[in-house]
Amino acid sequence: MGVLLSDLPEPLRRANAPVEVIDDSGRVAGWFQPIPANVPSGVPPLGYNPPVLETEIQKRRERYRSGKTLVEIMQRLEAESP
Repeated sequence: MGVLLSDLPEPLRRANAPVEVIDDSGRVAGWFQPIPANVPSGVPPLGYNPPVLETEIQKRRERYRSGKTLVEIMQRLEAESP
C-alpha cells in the first residue's frame, strides 16, 4: 500500500528517524521508518535483518535451481513470444 507524503501528518513528513505510531488509546499501532534522501528507494535500512537466514536462502537456491542460464531463459521466452 502506498500513501502520498503530502497526505501524512506534519510530524511524519518532518521525521528523520523512526517514529512510533500510537492510536488514541496509547497502543502502538505501528512504526514509520523514513528513508533518507540520499538512499535509493527500495534499499532496506541499515541493520535490517531479513526474516530468513542466509543459510536457508542458500538451501532454497540449491533446491530450486533450474540449471538454465539467463541467456537460455531469454532465448526460450523470445521464441515463445508472438
